[in-house]
Amino acid sequence: MPNVCDGVSTTAGGSFTWTNPYTRQVKVQPAASSWPLPDSYYLIDGGGSVSPTVNSNAAAGEYPYKVTFTDVTGGDPCGRMDAQPKIIIQVGRKGSHR
Repeated sequence: MPNVCDGVSTTAGGSFTWTNPYTRQVKVQPAASSWPLPDSYYLIDGGGSVSPTVNSNAAAGEYPYKVTFTDVTGGDPCGRMDAQPKIIIQVGRKGSHR
């Protein structure tokens, strides 16, 4: 299962699992206006995981997302100021993790 800070690759209608390796809860949300998932954001408890299913009508492409700690301290657990992880939707290929 990929760390929540790692990008993932899948297909429309496919699913994947994000794992939060941190002790603090994180929030995963789109970094752009386009988002291939049914919920507008995902909360993942420290040490937990979530397995979203991509919308079946999601267009192929790259969808950047951002990860932040949800507590008052906040911050970016991924430490990527210049690059954001992405959900990559591929056409006609089995889902896999990047």
